[in-house]
Amino acid sequence: VQQDDIGAHMNVGRTYKKLEMYDKAEEAFKNAKSLFPPVIPGKSYTARVAPSHLNVFLNLASIYSRDPSRLEEAATLLKTATDMRPDYIQGYINRGDIYMKMGRQKDALSMYEEALKYEPQNADAHYNLGVVLKGVREWAKSF
Repeated sequence: VQQDDIGAHMNVGRTYKKLEMYDKAEEAFKNAKSLFPPVIPGKSYTARVAPSHLNVFLNLASIYSRDPSRLEEAATLLKTATDMRPDYIQGYINRGDIYMKMGRQKDALSMYEEALKYEPQNADAHYNLGVVLKGVREWAKSF
C-alpha cells in the first residue's frame, strides 16, 4: 500500500470488510480518511475531493452502524462527507438510512429530500422517502 494513496487504503479496507475482519477494515478506512484535507466550516471541497474517495465515509459508517451504540458516530461521519462535497447524494441517502435505524424519521425524511434536490430522479432516494412517508402515515392512523 502506498501510504499516501486513499484508494489503496480503501481497497485494503474493502478486502478486510469482505473477509468480515471488521477491526482491520475500520483501521484501513481510518487510514484512508486521515489523508483527506481537514474540514473547514463554510469552505467547499467540491473541486478537491473525488466523489469515489468519499466512499471511505460510507464504508466506515457501514462498519460503525453494525453496532447500535455507534449510529450517531456513523451519522456524523456521513455529515462530514456531505459537508466536504454537498452534491454527494449517497452520503445523504446513507445518513437517512442510519436515522431510520435510530427511529428519527423526520431527520431521515430531511436527508432523502436533500438528496433529491441534487438528483431529482434518484430511485433510491424516492423509494426511501416513500418508506418513511408510509411509516408516518401508519403511525398517524394509530391515533
